[in-house]
Amino acid sequence: MYCATRSLIARVCATVTLAACLVSGLATGIGDAEATVTSVTVKKDLNFGDAAGDADLAGTVVVSPAGGKSVTGGVSDFGGQHQSGQVDLKGDKNGTYACTLPGSIQVTSGANSATVDTFVTDVPLTGFLDKKGKAKIKIGATLHFAAGQAAGNYSGIFDLICDGISGTVDVTATILAPISIFAVGDMDFGTMTPTGTAGTVTVTPAGARSSVNVDLLGGVPSAASFDVTGDGNANYSITLPSSTTLSSGGDTMTVDTFTDDAGASPILPSGGSDTFNVGATLNVGATQVAGTYSGTFAVTVHYN
Repeated sequence: MYCATRSLIARVCATVTLAACLVSGLATGIGDAEATVTSVTVKKDLNFGDAAGDADLAGTVVVSPAGGKSVTGGVSDFGGQHQSGQVDLKGDKNGTYACTLPGSIQVTSGANSATVDTFVTDVPLTGFLDKKGKAKIKIGATLHFAAGQAAGNYSGIFDLICDGISGTVDVTATILAPISIFAVGDMDFGTMTPTGTAGTVTVTPAGARSSVNVDLLGGVPSAASFDVTGDGNANYSITLPSSTTLSSGGDTMTVDTFTDDAGASPILPSGGSDTFNVGATLNVGATQVAGTYSGTFAVTVHYN
């Protein structure tokens, strides 16, 4: 199979060489090859549509030359109108063109900025105009979000320069507020004593406490509370831990079965701020050693 492949490549090269010889023998071919672009017309601007970042994680929005949109990292896609740029070239029939694109540009919204780079096209930046003296170039690129990228309507420009003639393409993106979460209230299981049989103490998201095989002795039990901020009317999801450990010196207890009161499909209100509570179950050993036990747990929110 390897030898057959090499033979096929050799025959293709021979055909290309012959074609080049035939073209070089035509006076009109030489004249056409020397022609250059006479006009560059922007038909479509580059638009990344709507997206939101993450308070702690960077990411990207990519628009391909074909107009497809994808996101990576902490970026969430919110749709909107997105499209690749399109520039039409004109010149002499069968003439050549040679174009350049920038390495990167900045798009801005007030004092905030973001980088656009990795410009790509659907056809090579050098080539031949068709028999009518035309060529079409579609352009995609990558928009970079910093962690906590500020919301705003971002815009900028870049030039596609072909044979010294430039076409200026507008670049736009609507960046929505990143979603953030803040702990505003701790979880407290209160005071208790074991009964000689392993048991549990449960605090609901509403702050109600109950127990099985554990005597409750008061204290101030409470659910944990979290504030979420982001884009108004946006859907979001909550990720709770599977378990965490409380410790007192070398002694430990496990907390699990975390629950929240945000509902199956939470939505940020129009003002962009919401609050939800989290409850859980504490597992108490039959002869749990006395002490003040403490620990932490993490809750994560994401746009849907």
